Amino acid sequence: MSEPYQEGISRSVYLPEISIDHTSWALDEFDLEKFMALVRELGDIVPERDKYGRPIDQVSDPRPKVEALFVNLHRIKNPDLRERAEDFVRSIGLKSPDIYYLVKILKESSRNIINSLSEQIEKSFLRK
Repeated sequence: MSEPYQEGISRSVYLPEISIDHTSWALDEFDLEKFMALVRELGDIVPERDKYGRPIDQVSDPRPKVEALFVNLHRIKNPDLRERAEDFVRSIGLKSPDIYYLVKILKESSRNIINSLSEQIEKSFLRK
């Protein structure tokens, strides 16, 4: 990596949460004003609150904002805006999503795969 990153694993004392961290050491170089300008440009892509319900505002730690942006990257259709957003994500690093989010994604993905396979099977039998 071209940037200094710290790798680590953390576990919550209160919640059944384990995360893998990949965090930049150079957080003091993060340009919060430019990031907030991008957030305003993206509209509702970044929610007003992070996953813990804390408000995402200009004075708080930038990491929850970047995590919220990362989770919603797929919603950014403009390639230039998406590239700028990805640059912010790379510049600060990430922590793995919590288990509840992963389970939700796995359930949605499994449901989509099953529905798709069911439709394909049904189409193949209807053709005969």
